[in-house]
Amino acid sequence: MSGVAMSGVLKSFWAETAGVAAIEFALLAPTLLVMLLASMDLSAVLSEREGLDHVLRSGAQLAMADAGSSAVLAVMQGAASEQFPQAAVPAVTLSASRFCACPNAPATSVGCGTICTGNQPTYIFYHMSATKSFSGILFPRLDFAPALQVEVR
Repeated sequence: MSGVAMSGVLKSFWAETAGVAAIEFALLAPTLLVMLLASMDLSAVLSEREGLDHVLRSGAQLAMADAGSSAVLAVMQGAASEQFPQAAVPAVTLSASRFCACPNAPATSVGCGTICTGNQPTYIFYHMSATKSFSGILFPRLDFAPALQVEVR
């Protein structure tokens, strides 16, 4: 084939527009798929985190009535079993503890019958926490560990 004939073939090849849409789709489809998987992962991550927050708020609601740490933990476990099916996801670890502190040193735990400086009663707190792992399609393993502290008195 001569150089002139080859030049004509190349010109007709570059001028041809049939199949351009298929080529564009083939180039964009992987990007669209990654975007779809990322949005699915992100929505699952947000749902898991909101579920853990719901479990903690359920426990906090009962803790405000000073029902005791075992009752608060039982309510949290009930909320977690409704929120997270046992067979579908890794386990959720929950904890609830009740402790007292003096007004002048709220970070230091004392006995709840202690009389604090200035004849003040102790503050009563509940500390609740939940931990759960999430493994998504694109996201690596994420460990959630939200905590909530409620002051009763």
